[in-house]
Amino acid sequence: MSREAPLDVHLVRGIDACRSFEREWIDLWEASPRASAYDHPDWLRCQKERGREAIVVVAHREKELVGILSFIERPYRWPLRLGPLHLPSLHVSYASLSGAALLRTMGEGEDATARALLAVLLRDARREVLYFENLATSSPLEKALRESVAAEHRHDVHATSTSTPHWTIELPASLEVYGSEVLGGKLRRELKRKRKSLEEACTHGLRLETFTRLEDVPSFVEKLQWVVERSWQSASLDRGIDEGSRALIAAMARLGWLRGYVLSNGEVPIAAEVDIVIGTRMFAELAGYDRTWAPFQPGKDLQMRIIEDAHALGIRSIDLGTGDHAYKRAFARDHYEEHNVYVVERSPRLKLLRQADWLLSTATKGVKRLADEARVLPFLRQKLRRTKR
Repeated sequence: MSREAPLDVHLVRGIDACRSFEREWIDLWEASPRASAYDHPDWLRCQKERGREAIVVVAHREKELVGILSFIERPYRWPLRLGPLHLPSLHVSYASLSGAALLRTMGEGEDATARALLAVLLRDARREVLYFENLATSSPLEKALRESVAAEHRHDVHATSTSTPHWTIELPASLEVYGSEVLGGKLRRELKRKRKSLEEACTHGLRLETFTRLEDVPSFVEKLQWVVERSWQSASLDRGIDEGSRALIAAMARLGWLRGYVLSNGEVPIAAEVDIVIGTRMFAELAGYDRTWAPFQPGKDLQMRIIEDAHALGIRSIDLGTGDHAYKRAFARDHYEEHNVYVVERSPRLKLLRQADWLLSTATKGVKRLADEARVLPFLRQKLRRTKR
């Protein structure tokens, strides 16, 4: 019985240094059912325009590309907080996973390829923190990560305690089949009723705009900003469209990936979404709606219109992005579990930062508990209400 040829694994710095195997990379991306836009080489090229460089670990067997693991380096300061106060923090060398890992199943299998990719990555001592964002809990990469870190004794793994579902839609050939098998009669009737009430409430006419061209990006971003500033996310997280996001949307348009949607009452935006379209796959990047329109559920109406448009375009799968929301559960049936994982170097400096982080977190919880027991917070709230009167 012949032995499998060994893996040839090496680390490449910078997306421009990947041109020699870029066509193979794209072929592997197209063959991977769970590949995201963030796994694509052109996404890393977009990040370079934002000043963020890529690290790519590549695995070949007998000159055939069988695995890709890509990260993006960016500035990062270790957050130190005492309650609502942000304390001075230290810069750490940091890189975050871009997408997942593209693996071709053959010979040794995905697990062995994932372990080989991680072994090379962990031997590279230039980063103190590796962030595996939205890592599928059942993926070969997650399993290989824990095994690799346990074997090399130079890093620690810290994962979020709970996982969240990542929802996807596999569009059938017929929208009628999607409506009956996924949405169901009750939701379809609700969507129809809400669309009618939304149309009646839009005194200047309900309309949908689609943006794909580079020259339309300024207009689209202006309308997107209007929606984001009035969305629930902005109210709680102070989110907005910064210059980096504007540049990224423009880069998506240059690649032919952009599909932007704006639902408006005449000229006034109500809801908006940024989507990426690559071949027959669509990926939701950013979505929101003006919360003053919440009773009419414009977000759900826009999502249904996007699904209808995707079907007309020949899209076969829609990735609804990270985060578990009720509307995703309504529109999708397929999902996988994911969580965030930090791999932190065992250095004296990082150990000190982690201890400081733990002490501040413990102190914050202790102060809050004492304040609650002493009824300080209810007293302050009552005083505040009286002041407002």
